[in-house]
Amino acid sequence: MVDDCVNKLVSPQSEFRIIEDEFIYVDELAPCSFAIFNDKDAQVLKEKYRIIGDPFDRPDDANSSEIPLLLMSEQVQVLLEQNFIRIRRLKPLTEDIEFSVQTIKAPDEIEDSVLVERAKRMVAGRKIKEQKRKLFGEDAPTAQKRVKKNDININDMEITNEELQRALKELVENQRKKMVEDDSIAVPYCAAENAYEILSSVEFPNDPEYRRRVTVFRDLWRKGFFLSPGTKYMVVCVDAAEKIPSLELISISRVATQVKKEVLLAVVAADSVIPYYTKINWWKGSE
Repeated sequence: MVDDCVNKLVSPQSEFRIIEDEFIYVDELAPCSFAIFNDKDAQVLKEKYRIIGDPFDRPDDANSSEIPLLLMSEQVQVLLEQNFIRIRRLKPLTEDIEFSVQTIKAPDEIEDSVLVERAKRMVAGRKIKEQKRKLFGEDAPTAQKRVKKNDININDMEITNEELQRALKELVENQRKKMVEDDSIAVPYCAAENAYEILSSVEFPNDPEYRRRVTVFRDLWRKGFFLSPGTKYMVVCVDAAEKIPSLELISISRVATQVKKEVLLAVVAADSVIPYYTKINWWKGSE
């Protein structure tokens, strides 16, 4: 019964369907990991289909249109159900396919004025911190030894070229480390059309939690909402058969109050494709 309802919601005869030459191509980087590399396609997804990707380099900026953009499995599944996109994957490397590689160059130690300014403030801050330790002693309260923003005036601080170079080197090394963290993603990209194969079937997560999430995403998307990744948007999906601990509700509603958002609680039953929604707020005694 549930499958029949889903099929009706995602029928190829849907009013949303577009013509063949307007398909948007989404790259499968790994199972259940998707991205889009074309800036025009990203703009169409955002403006026409209300799908907002998550930037690789600025994960907190969900409204960014800079590519490449990561897409959630829920977003990709709904787009695929509506016949808006095609999923493609890089073919195995061959001599017939030419790849272009873009490298990210670390900022120049001297020419990058922003990096130099940051290095100067870092050196000045450490010197002030050392001065406070000598003045108040190692056993002084942390707040007393803390370096405040107003304490740092790089124009009044003597900074040698050697100190500056050491700080610059440290900043550059830190940037390089961030680029090769264990959770980083190697992004394959090729402009040649013959480098890709179109997937006839796509793998999505197969667990109760994902089913609830995609059910809620599909329903809210069809209602016309803009949906972005991240718990900060305060849509909480729960199983209708499970009880929600009161402490968990209190915690969620308090967080929502702190970030000035309302919590949308989406209750999903196993035998339904239409969630039940309720809004919860943190009660303030003064109101």
